[in-house]
Amino acid sequence: MIELLVGFAFAIDGDTIDMGGTRIRLWGIDAPEMATMYGEGSKRNLANTILKFRLTCKVKGKSYRRLVAQCKRDDGVDIGMAQVKQGYALDCARYSGMYYKKYETYRARLTYTRMRSC
Repeated sequence: MIELLVGFAFAIDGDTIDMGGTRIRLWGIDAPEMATMYGEGSKRNLANTILKFRLTCKVKGKSYRRLVAQCKRDDGVDIGMAQVKQGYALDCARYSGMYYKKYETYRARLTYTRMRSC
């Protein structure tokens, strides 16, 4: 059974959103932590990406009291992919099977590889 969540959300950090009080970790990506110098920029980019868009999130699991889901805007944009393509996150191959790897930017690979937590 596939669980879908639909609604508006706001960014908690570069790879986590809140939809109606439910925390959702974006599947398959790893963004810089808020405590790092790149965390706020990643969060801001995600916030701008989802601003004024309704999201549909396909739940893939649960991790640390958060749901893990792949989320798309109503216009079809995968918000995890957008974070990676725009250089604000990396593919988390352990979970994604390298789904987003080809979209990583060179700058993001150089900058975030040392901080990689997944």
